[in-house]
Amino acid sequence: MKKLRLPHTLILIYAMVVLTVVATWIVPGGEYQRIEKDGRMIPVAESYQRVESRPQGFGGLFVSPARGFIEAAAIIGILFIVGGAFSVIQKTGAISVVIHNLAFQFGRSKALRILLIPVTMTVFSLAAPFSACARRPCPSS
Repeated sequence: MKKLRLPHTLILIYAMVVLTVVATWIVPGGEYQRIEKDGRMIPVAESYQRVESRPQGFGGLFVSPARGFIEAAAIIGILFIVGGAFSVIQKTGAISVVIHNLAFQFGRSKALRILLIPVTMTVFSLAAPFSACARRPCPSS
């Protein structure tokens, strides 16, 4: 039996862009009214109304990814920095050592074994305030 092989990730992403452009011709346009609250624009409940559709053309296939990268540049930068930092920490073996030590300590006692996952989740969630995203809100559009 032949093993199922998925296409390259970029092909899958671009297929989603193509489907999105096609959807602009099918799905009717609409929007919610928005108000500013705590420095963010949020939609008003039950304020949806239809607006004129703006179907995207063939050029939208090529312009949309570049426009998306420009609009999300701050988030992409944060992800690169956090991903790079996590990669450095992973290559040092620090995460593996912590997990191994936790598993070893909790593995000694049958009563403590059921606490391994909750304690591991707590340890990693306590590290979250020290990440880049916790220091400032992620940019919104």
